[in-house]
Amino acid sequence: MLVPGFLSPKAPLSPLEARLEESGHNVSLFKGWPTLTVFQYRDLLAQLRDEGPAVVIGHSLGGMIAVLAAERRPDLLKAVIGLDPFIFDLVDIECPYFEVRGPEYRLCHPHEPDDLAPDRLLTWAPHALVPIDPGVMDYTVGLIDYLASPRLGENRDNG
Repeated sequence: MLVPGFLSPKAPLSPLEARLEESGHNVSLFKGWPTLTVFQYRDLLAQLRDEGPAVVIGHSLGGMIAVLAAERRPDLLKAVIGLDPFIFDLVDIECPYFEVRGPEYRLCHPHEPDDLAPDRLLTWAPHALVPIDPGVMDYTVGLIDYLASPRLGENRDNG
C-alpha cells in the first residue's frame, strides 16, 4: 500500500506503483489522500482492516503515518518502508522497518557511512524526488520481493 506525503500529488508514487505491478505485486493507494494529517493513521488502520495486512510504503508524512499505524497495530502491517519519512528519531516497531533517506539526512548526520545497513538506503535525490529515484525504486522493489519470498512464508500481494 502506498501512502503519499502531505499535500503531495499521487504522481511521485506512480512510477513506483508501476514498477511494483510489473514485478507481480498488487498495489493499493491509501484512500485518505489528499487531506493527509498525522492523525490519519486511524484511517490507514481501517483500510488495512478492510483490505488485509500489507507492506506499507510511505513517503514523507506518509512514512510517519505508516509508523504510527505500526506502533498501534503491528499485526496489520507486514512491514513499513519509509521513503524519506518525516521522522527524526529511531523507529522501534514490531514489524520489519526499512527506510530511504535523502540529502537532508546526510547533512544532519555527516559522520554516518553510506553503507549503513541493509535496512537503510541513502540517496542524493531531493526529498520530493526520492520515490522516483531509480535506485530507490530498485531498492523498494527488491525489499518487496524479499518480503514476499516463500522462505518468509508471505504471499506476493499488497505491496
